[in-house]
Amino acid sequence: AQRPAIATHALERSRELHPNNAAALRLLGQALYWTARAKEASAVLSRAIELDPLDQESYVLLARAYHDRGLRHRGEGDAAAAAAAFDRAIAAWQQALAFAPESPDYLRSLGIEYFTIGRLAEAEAALARAAQLRPDDGVIQGNLGAVYLGLGQHAAAAAALLRAVALDPRAEWWGNLGALYAKQSRREEAGEAYEKAIGIAPTNLRWYLPLIDLLRKQERIEDALGIAEAALEAQPQNERMARMLSELRRRLQQKGDR
Repeated sequence: AQRPAIATHALERSRELHPNNAAALRLLGQALYWTARAKEASAVLSRAIELDPLDQESYVLLARAYHDRGLRHRGEGDAAAAAAAFDRAIAAWQQALAFAPESPDYLRSLGIEYFTIGRLAEAEAALARAAQLRPDDGVIQGNLGAVYLGLGQHAAAAAALLRAVALDPRAEWWGNLGALYAKQSRREEAGEAYEKAIGIAPTNLRWYLPLIDLLRKQERIEDALGIAEAALEAQPQNERMARMLSELRRRLQQKGDR
C-alpha cells in the first residue's frame, strides 16, 4: 500500500520474533530504503544475503542503498566514505549480474555507478552493452552520451544524446548536448540546447550558468541579463546569481556609456 514507515514497525517486530527470516529481512531492508534510512537498510540487507545468498533482489536493494549512502556522504563532503559506499554498490550490482548477466537494468545501473566515481572506460563498457540489449531506453542512451562526452568521443556523444532526447527528453541530456556543442564552438546550437534544459527544469540553476557564460562571451549582455533575471526569479535566495545579475547590469551600463 506504499506505506513503508508503518510497514517498518511490523517488520521490526517480525525480526525480534524471528531474527533469521531472510524474506522478512529483505522486506525490512526495502522499507528502510524507502524511508531514506539507507545505512540501516544496507546492514539489514547484508544480513539477508548472509542467510539467503541466492536471492538476487537482495543485491539490487543493497546496491541502491549503498548508492544513496554514497550520495549522502558526497553531499557532506566526506569523499572517502562516499567512495567506499559507491565501491560497495558496484560490488552488489556485479553480484546481481551474476544471476542475470544480460539484464539491461543491472548493466545500466552498474554503468551509472562507474560513471559516478569517474571510471569512464568501465562505465562505457556496461552502458554500451545495456544499449545493445535495450536500444530504446533513453536513460541508457543519456548516460552513455555523458560518458562519451567525458571521454572526449564527441561524435558518439552527440549520437547517444540525440537518441536520448528523442526517447526521453530530460534536462540532463539537453544540458550535456549544450556542453558538447559549446566544446565544438557551435554556439547557437549550444544556446538552444541549454534553453531546452532550462525549459524542462526551470528551478535548476545548473543550466542557466553555462548559458549566461556563453552569452557573455558573445557580448550578448542584454540576453544574458534576461536569463540571469529568470534564474533569480526561480531561486530568489541564490547569492551567486544575485551577484552575477549585478555584474551584468554594470556591464550593460558600461556598454551604454561608451
